[in-house]
Amino acid sequence: MGLDLLSAARGETSFTAAVDVVAKQDTRFWLQSDLVGINLDVPVPLGKTAEEPRTLRVEVPLDHEQPVMQLRLGDHLALGVVMGGRELLGGHLLVNPGTQRLPLIAPGTLVLSGHLDQLDWSEWQGFVDRYVLLRPTHTEHSGDNSLELRLDSFKVGRLVSFGQVFEDVGLSAWQENRNWRLQVTTPWLQGIAGQAGEGYQLVIDRLDLAGLIHSIDADLNTELSSEALMPSLEVSIAHLERSGRDLGALAFSFTDQGDRLELSNIQGRLFQLELGGSRGLELSWHNR
Repeated sequence: MGLDLLSAARGETSFTAAVDVVAKQDTRFWLQSDLVGINLDVPVPLGKTAEEPRTLRVEVPLDHEQPVMQLRLGDHLALGVVMGGRELLGGHLLVNPGTQRLPLIAPGTLVLSGHLDQLDWSEWQGFVDRYVLLRPTHTEHSGDNSLELRLDSFKVGRLVSFGQVFEDVGLSAWQENRNWRLQVTTPWLQGIAGQAGEGYQLVIDRLDLAGLIHSIDADLNTELSSEALMPSLEVSIAHLERSGRDLGALAFSFTDQGDRLELSNIQGRLFQLELGGSRGLELSWHNR
C-alpha cells in the first residue's frame, strides 16, 4: 500500500471479526483484537510489547466505492484511511483523540495530528529514521503510490530535544523539493527549520529573549543530558525582542563542537548597533 509505517507492528495475534447487516444502515465489516502477541515499535506511550494488551477495533463500510476504514487503538490512536480497491488513497492519524472526530481526509496524503503531554526527540529519532525518512519519496514519474506525509499542528506539552526543554510547542512538517521542513511554534519562538543544500537552515520569524532565558533557567534546574551534537545551522532571526521590545535582527552560523558552542559570521542589527561588516563577528562559549 506504500505505507511503510505498518512495518512498526510485528507479531501474531487472535481477533474476532464479523459483518453487520442492518436495515437502512451501511453494511459494515468490523474486527476487534487485544493485540496480545503484537509488538509496536513506537516510543511510549503509543508503543507496546507483545505481552501487553491494547484494544484494536477496525470498521469498514462495505456499501461505498471508496470506503473510509476507521481504526481505534485504545485511547491512544485513531486512524481513518480512504481505500480505492486495494490501493490506499489517503489517511489521517490522530494521536490521543479523546472524543474528537477524525478530520476530512485529503487524497494523496497521510496526515498526523493530535497531541502528546511529553515528547523526547531522542526516543523518537530512531522511529522517524526507520519508518519515515528512509521510505521512498513520492514523485510524479516514479510510479510509486506512496502517500505524501505531513505533520499538521501537532501539540506537545513538553518537548525535550538535544538536552533542551521547550513547553507548549506546536509542530508542523512537510516536504518541499524532497527536503523536509519543520515549523516550530512556542510562546516565545516561531520559526522553520530544514535542509538547505548540504546543510541545515533555521529561519526564525520571532524570538523573545525573555522566553529563551526562562527556558534556559528551567533546563538548568532539570536533570537532562544529551551526548548528541546539535546539527550545524545557518540561522536568521527576523524579529529579535525582549518582552515586546524590539532588539533588532540577526543572522549567523551555528556550530556545536561538543564542549563548546560557536556563532560565526554574525551579521545584523542589535539595538542601534550594526554588526558584522565584511567578515562578521564570532562568539564561542563552553557548553559542557
